[in-house]
Amino acid sequence: MVDFVRQTQADANKPLEAEREVVDTVDVFRLHPGRKAIPAKSVSVSSSGDNTAHTPASGKAIRLAYLSLSADAGNTAAVVALVKLTGVGEPYKVSLVAGAIWARNVGAGLRFLLGNTDAPLVVNLNAAQQVHVSFEYDEVP
Repeated sequence: MVDFVRQTQADANKPLEAEREVVDTVDVFRLHPGRKAIPAKSVSVSSSGDNTAHTPASGKAIRLAYLSLSADAGNTAAVVALVKLTGVGEPYKVSLVAGAIWARNVGAGLRFLLGNTDAPLVVNLNAAQQVHVSFEYDEVP
């Protein structure tokens, strides 16, 4: 995945600097000095009811930049996924049939959803079907 940045005319004459770092076992490229790479994570949930996708470190809050949900192709029924992040509420409710994918780039790198301190990212399913959850996030005090 490549993180594109808007370039000003003043920056257009500067050479592009790229750095590589590993965050949470996921390779992330930084294409602009001063911009922070954020971790990406992917989990699968399958229980009816609340499923915790990620719990921040103690004293930290999740800052969510990107989220995608995909219903496994082997699912036998449609499933409704409700994303929950305390402090934000329930920002996304998505109906998924087998093989469907839904994605939300929260703010194209300019905005994000900020949960409360110590609040996990939760995906509630209305049926026991497998849903893959991928997201980009940061943890902040």
